[in-house]
Amino acid sequence: MVTIKIQSIDDIIAAYLKGLGFTDKDASKIVPWFREKISLSQENGDKVIRELDKIVLSSAKKIFNDSVLDDEQLVALFKFCFLQANGAQKWGDKIFTLRDREEIISLALRQEVIHVAPNYVFSQMKPQEITIPHPSNLLKKIFKHNKS
Repeated sequence: MVTIKIQSIDDIIAAYLKGLGFTDKDASKIVPWFREKISLSQENGDKVIRELDKIVLSSAKKIFNDSVLDDEQLVALFKFCFLQANGAQKWGDKIFTLRDREEIISLALRQEVIHVAPNYVFSQMKPQEITIPHPSNLLKKIFKHNKS
């Protein structure tokens, strides 16, 4: 089992950014901007992660503005597509400060979306006929002798 000692809120932010594909050097440059945005104490790492997800969510809503996914699912989709597109190296921290939907980034991330199931189609299902078993017929079948 691995133990991680968190010394500051900067450690949490840096780990979050590294999870998005940023290098140590790039993450350390972005950390102060994130620290200003979230303004939370370092005592509760879960709250820090939730606040970081909110920042990512705002970018995700601009990129996938027609999505019907829940917020949590949209953040996960954004992170996946960002990692697949190698977004940290391509766009860096620009991705977190989008004002409007930026077509180049949006198109690149949308190309990384995978669909795990086909789209659903509504159809009518025919009623199923249910036959009730009769125990007497079952006994006849068991004890019936085949004449050879």
